[in-house]
Amino acid sequence: MKKTSVLAIIVFSFLYHGCSVIEQATKVDYDETSSGLKYRKIKQGEKETPKKGDLITIHYIAKIEDGKVFDDTYKRESPLTFRLGRGHVIKGWEEGILLMSKGEKAEFVVPPELAYGEKGTDNVPPSSTVIFQIELIDIEKPEEPFKPDPEVFTSTPEGVKYTINERGKGPEIEKGMYVNVHYRGYFEDGEVFDDSYERDKPFKFLVGEGMVIKGWDIAFTKLRKGDKATLWVPYQLAYGKTGRGPIPPETNIMFDVNIIDVVKPKKPKPFVTEGKDTLETLSGIKYIIVEEGSDDIKPEENDVVVIHYTGYLQDGEIFDSSVKRNQPFKFVVGSHQVIPGWDKAIRLVGKGSKARFIIPPDQAYGDRQVGDIPPSSTLIFDVELIDINN
Repeated sequence: MKKTSVLAIIVFSFLYHGCSVIEQATKVDYDETSSGLKYRKIKQGEKETPKKGDLITIHYIAKIEDGKVFDDTYKRESPLTFRLGRGHVIKGWEEGILLMSKGEKAEFVVPPELAYGEKGTDNVPPSSTVIFQIELIDIEKPEEPFKPDPEVFTSTPEGVKYTINERGKGPEIEKGMYVNVHYRGYFEDGEVFDDSYERDKPFKFLVGEGMVIKGWDIAFTKLRKGDKATLWVPYQLAYGKTGRGPIPPETNIMFDVNIIDVVKPKKPKPFVTEGKDTLETLSGIKYIIVEEGSDDIKPEENDVVVIHYTGYLQDGEIFDSSVKRNQPFKFVVGSHQVIPGWDKAIRLVGKGSKARFIIPPDQAYGDRQVGDIPPSSTLIFDVELIDINN
């Protein structure tokens, strides 16, 4: 690498683990790669270094050259995880993170051709050089394929075969439980057709509710949390005589599955709103404060809110619930991550409060069908505002 000097004309401050770091310099030395990527270490890391195919977890702060921050995982309290070398991130990251080690903090100056190019993004102007301060939190090596002995498979009465390669110690899986699983699907000749590891995201489903192929609903009731197992599913209990996507008709398929978590769903209870005032905004959103929180602070633009919620259709049917999943939901206020009605209504309640939002179609999904939500639906949400992070 060659050395290049860049005159820093901006004094900037940023946060790492809650500690304010202020850097002020007249001259900053960078290493520069042959592609034009500039790089300097901020904090030394450990010996472990990443390779293509590794699952990488990072925190980062992203700026354009004038110092304006356009993204910050520290503020969201949500590090980014992705598979290195799969084209999931910009070219500058694919190259630069290979230069880092676990625990290291570094700054990259990424030219447009290695960042967002001539088009830019909503937050990055066209042909912009972008500056990233990156902390490499973790490196996880790819999961190796299971290699079970064909003689040790157990058959269910329905015809699914399974073998447990590594027995877990968690609860047994029953119908009606949520399962979070990493999996690799492949044909009998070993060719992979689907892989959650490549997407860097486990798959969650409700057992016995028809959310997956019949073979999975049958096989998973034979497993428990922590199990690493191999499944053989006959085509009649998979994708049948027609097949689907890369899976040909009448094809038996196999899966390596790693049961990460098993959760028995909580049954949401509708908030009691009798005797409570129903208020209405100019945009037509109605809301009822069911329980006042102990804190008067209300969310503002760009705050990260943590909530539990249950969504109902007008006939009382539940179409979604973080309570049922036992997993609170986070979003950034005003960032268009949620329906407009949520962005507006959440600002009306204080931290710790419970409220019911009644959101008309034009503030929800309009005339579109979304999952189990019919077109032009008024939606009802019981929401608990757990936390607000600035």
